[in-house]
Amino acid sequence: MSNKKKNTGKSILSVVVWLLLVALLLGVVGFFARFTNNFTSGFSTFYVEFGDKQITNDKDSYVFEKDSEYRFDVGYSLAFLNKDGKNGFSVQVLPNITDETNFEFTAGDERYLYSDIKDLTACFNVRCYDSYFTLTADKDLPAIIQSLHQDKALSTIPTTIDGGKDYFLLVISNEDNSTSIKISFNLVSSYFEFTPDHIVF
Repeated sequence: MSNKKKNTGKSILSVVVWLLLVALLLGVVGFFARFTNNFTSGFSTFYVEFGDKQITNDKDSYVFEKDSEYRFDVGYSLAFLNKDGKNGFSVQVLPNITDETNFEFTAGDERYLYSDIKDLTACFNVRCYDSYFTLTADKDLPAIIQSLHQDKALSTIPTTIDGGKDYFLLVISNEDNSTSIKISFNLVSSYFEFTPDHIVF
């Protein structure tokens, strides 16, 4: 009788150990799947969460509405290994320059390209906290360009902005700037009229 109890106890213990090992294995697989974009990219130690999505690679085609605040949570997948607790980040907003988004405009008597603008961060309201930041735009693209040339009259800025083109690039970098996640986006106003091909003021 004693031997039967011992064998039963060993069997139960074996099942429990086996279940714990399976749970651990699934947890490890899930962890790596989460930070490798379902095993389609390299392991990412730095990520951004926006809405209900985790972003570990560059993304495009986001649409943000003027005067709306957007929150982005920033994290490190191996933060538990960082004993000093330093998991900082930096944020920039840059022009997203492609053959389709670059355009020419005139400020005073001078002609410029959109690609001549190097940084737009100051034109947005970016507030950084310990583990997240918020982004708000209170100007549209023409008003942003005007703010950079306050004492000059502007002309030839497009008054029709293609809603399918991302004119801005949100760049979130880890603490030592060794890794960055780029999110290209377009900025629209609630009073814009959407058409199949573009957005019209």
